[in-house]
Amino acid sequence: MDDPPEELFLAVDLGLSTWPLLIIFFVLCSAMFSASETAYFSLSRLNLDQLRNSGLPSDRRVLRHLSNPKRLLANLLIGNNVVNLTIILLFYYLLFKVLTFPGMPWLPALLQTFGVTAIIVFAGEVLPKVYASRNPMGVARWFSWPLQVSEFLFKPVIWLLMQSSGFMDRWMVSKHVQVSKDEINQAIDLTFGAESNRGGSEKDLLKGIVKFGELEVRQIMVPRQDIQAIDYQATLEEILPQLRDWGYSRVPVYRESLDQVVGILYLKDLFSRLNQNKSFRWQELLRKPYIVPDTKHLDELFTEFKARRMHMALAIDEYGGVSGLVTLEDALEQIVGEIEDEFDTDEQRLCRRLDRDSYWVAGKMLLQDLSRETGWDFSPFQASLEGVETLAGLVLELEGRIPLQGEVLRHFGFEFKVIQADHRRIMAMHLTYQLPSKSV
Repeated sequence: MDDPPEELFLAVDLGLSTWPLLIIFFVLCSAMFSASETAYFSLSRLNLDQLRNSGLPSDRRVLRHLSNPKRLLANLLIGNNVVNLTIILLFYYLLFKVLTFPGMPWLPALLQTFGVTAIIVFAGEVLPKVYASRNPMGVARWFSWPLQVSEFLFKPVIWLLMQSSGFMDRWMVSKHVQVSKDEINQAIDLTFGAESNRGGSEKDLLKGIVKFGELEVRQIMVPRQDIQAIDYQATLEEILPQLRDWGYSRVPVYRESLDQVVGILYLKDLFSRLNQNKSFRWQELLRKPYIVPDTKHLDELFTEFKARRMHMALAIDEYGGVSGLVTLEDALEQIVGEIEDEFDTDEQRLCRRLDRDSYWVAGKMLLQDLSRETGWDFSPFQASLEGVETLAGLVLELEGRIPLQGEVLRHFGFEFKVIQADHRRIMAMHLTYQLPSKSV
């Protein structure tokens, strides 16, 4: 490797004591850029609010830098690289041109390799960043003016770097290939398909995550006709037996009809007051209901549940009427499968096994959840009946009518026995699957 040209070094006749001072100055500059990078990008929302409410010039400079994070990062990276390169060149000239090491020609190269690395890494990177992470506000304020100066000095280079990075971003976006849900599911099947009994729960979990963002509230909600709610005009003595029988922790309260829900009664609020005093109006305990459109996607609903710290929402249709009720548990079950707790009864579960090839299934159970629960393939139905989502909907589409209670239907090797139904809907069925016999 050729030596750097002499023209790179100015004032080569400087005294010996000047070289260490120059090196220390640029090491401090390196520390400033490193500390600033950590400080600026570690500021919390509280810190930013304090900066906005302050009238200090340094705080205004900090906010100005943060208003364009890409420009700030370009300034920090360019400045840090320039000063680090300067430190290396100064060390080189000091060791190879100014100082002499008689009988030890290998020592300058050793000092250049390990000495410079140690100084830049520890004094210029690690220590400043550790300090800045503990005091981001102070560091950001201290170095706001030097960063403004460096931004002015490096302005042409910063502009060039931002333009080139913007071009690369646009190029990468144009080259990005969208992957469909079906392709992701195929990749999951390939991953776990080598061993059919391996990773069953992990496979279901991954597929649940993939489909989660595409599902809408109306696909998983408890339909209007199945909502258990209490009348606002009912007395405490009238509602207590209902609440005990239902076993729910939250119950909607309505006036006249479900389209006029006035609040949600939390049983923990009710029982807390019962233990203190029985002479009170239970209607005073109602909490404001959370209303969502039934077309809202589950990922959005999950985020809102988390932000509001709520577990239940009422779904409304396009006309403003209550169409169903959805809970946090309903949303989570789309990822992890059916969640059963100690309060669930057999009647509340959507599916339970009767024998090896037979299940009791609620009519409202989604076909994709039923397939996951039983391991049976319902694709022959869904391929010809687009838009069918529940088991009851499948039977209605196949028959074109509401079957009578006790009626037995057979399609594609499946036997559907209607266990519970009325003139409007199918509530429950016994579902049996006969494996096709192998031809000899």
